[in-house]
Amino acid sequence: MLDVPQGWKADNLRFVPVLSDPTPECQWAERSGFVHRAVMRDFPDLSGVQVYACGAPVMVDAAAARFRRAVAACRRRSFLPILS
Repeated sequence: MLDVPQGWKADNLRFVPVLSDPTPECQWAERSGFVHRAVMRDFPDLSGVQVYACGAPVMVDAAAARFRRAVAACRRRSFLPILS
């Protein structure tokens, strides 16, 4: 399943898989935890960035709240939730 996104090629795209709660059975050795926390570690400065999020509303709401707290002037930042 990870083969498809890892095959995407673009200068402005980086695919970083993050599992929120990997089980021992899946033998996941990569990043884990909340995706929005991983984003904040990789991109602590969200200046000039638009964030598009999809998933469960509670997850999107948590990400939006965290990203909004991370910026000094919310009106200059964009957060566009994409709800499925």
